[in-house]
Amino acid sequence: LEGLVTIQDLSSQMAVRYFLDPQPGEKILDICAAPGGKTSFMADLMDNKGEIAAVDITDEKLKLLRQNISRMKSSIVKTFRADASKIGFLGDEKYHGYFDRIFVDAPCSAFGTISKNPEVKYNKRKEDLERLSINTLEILSASGKYLKKGGRLVFYTCTLSPVENQQTVESFIANSSDEYIVEKIDPGDP
Repeated sequence: LEGLVTIQDLSSQMAVRYFLDPQPGEKILDICAAPGGKTSFMADLMDNKGEIAAVDITDEKLKLLRQNISRMKSSIVKTFRADASKIGFLGDEKYHGYFDRIFVDAPCSAFGTISKNPEVKYNKRKEDLERLSINTLEILSASGKYLKKGGRLVFYTCTLSPVENQQTVESFIANSSDEYIVEKIDPGDP
């Protein structure tokens, strides 16, 4: 309650610490940010120096996000209610090419959480995966223009579905006119 500790899955911690790797003083765009665990971890890694724009789509999600960033004393976070799948979702041209790093925690089928949520495997259809993939592709496309040249865009899901992961990344890269380079991660790195 005092913001001294927060619980987070290892995969979430790794995605933020090792793949996004936020640094003090940077500008970060965090998309689909609620409930805010990864957002406040970003702020902590940045020593609360810099700027994080945390975006989510509903007032309910934003309320939860704001509660968590307040509890964790993440003072560099500004929240935005927006549909990140829509071009121009931040609504201000000043944000074009503004962010050093973008973290997209995409809506997904959550197949990667079956050990904690076994019901997930029973309530998804192929059409759901395809719809989620299209939505994620829209989010990635709409987000890209906010990234600085040479910046880092991290796409994160909690699913194991190739339709939602590899195929979505391949489609995004194919439609991006060579604007992006997929960074290969050395399996020997922590």
